[in-house]
Amino acid sequence: CSRYDVVMICDEIATGFGRTGRMFACEHAGITPDIMTLGKGLTGGMMTLSAVAVTDRISEGISLSPSRVLMHGPTFMANPLACAAANGSLDLLLSEDVCSQTSHIEKVLYDGLRDLVSCTETVKEVRALGACGVVELRKNVDTVSMQRFFVDKGIWLRPFGNIIYIYPPFIITDEQLRACISAVRELVFLLNDGVQTSQSCFSV
Repeated sequence: CSRYDVVMICDEIATGFGRTGRMFACEHAGITPDIMTLGKGLTGGMMTLSAVAVTDRISEGISLSPSRVLMHGPTFMANPLACAAANGSLDLLLSEDVCSQTSHIEKVLYDGLRDLVSCTETVKEVRALGACGVVELRKNVDTVSMQRFFVDKGIWLRPFGNIIYIYPPFIITDEQLRACISAVRELVFLLNDGVQTSQSCFSV
């Protein structure tokens, strides 16, 4: 991007603020984007707030436009309550060893899920990075039925297409995390049995 003067945008809305074990996921690649979008962890999920961070070059380029400002003005932009929540969330985040917390979550997730690739036909890949775990299935499944399955177990997860996400809060206990893992494992084995009998209630 630098060589060809291409503006790089990194979407850190879901991955920013320690989620992947670094403050921002782009740090894993050792890069600095020209534009970064932020949200979710900005307020710890307590209130709706997002932000766009830009380099000086981008900011100066915008300022040289005829309007001389970045033309955006949503009604609730920078509302004081959301900004106070963000300040509180960031103070808390910076006062704790988030990297060790997310590193531990990553290990528990991966240890609890990795064998699903070898012992089932339905799982294509298992991934974990920081406090984000993914079980990727070989085929799309009925997302509504899967979500209902998890809610009935007292767990809120976000399956989507052929992906099952575990995206826990940093303060989750090992017991709670293992309950999530157990529910995912149960669903995967139900899917696997359904594939073998061609009668899965979760099939699309």
